[in-house]
Amino acid sequence: ANLQPVEEILKKAQAPLEGVSLDKNVTNIVSVGRMDTEKAVDRILRIARRLTDEGYAFHWYFVGDGVLLREWTALRDQLALQKTVTFLGRMENPYPVMKAADCFALLSKYEGLPVTIDEAKLLHVPVIARGRNSRTNSKRKNRNFGR
Repeated sequence: ANLQPVEEILKKAQAPLEGVSLDKNVTNIVSVGRMDTEKAVDRILRIARRLTDEGYAFHWYFVGDGVLLREWTALRDQLALQKTVTFLGRMENPYPVMKAADCFALLSKYEGLPVTIDEAKLLHVPVIARGRNSRTNSKRKNRNFGR
């Protein structure tokens, strides 16, 4: 399990932001995870393009590294989203960015146990998540089970 002790997460979240400053005049969204197919960052970039076209003021930060980071950075540039989407790369301590954000987003195509959702909740950051992860599906199944 990747979940760290609660006290350690809360302590790490108090550290100053390093290498990033969030614009408090826009909605700051953060996503944390491996840059891999299941994270659907390509889909998120297209959503970001649409939100930008519709006039929404936001900045989306991605924390993490992986095999698709270069490809997704190129797609971000192709969609002209350099001013609204930032790839921060791998961070030893993502908690200050998570805590400073207005919301945390996990829009994976599929996900086992999304520990990052629990971490965001611990930091009192609102969560936007796609309903197709195993935890959500388990809750749905369990709600109907045994009736």
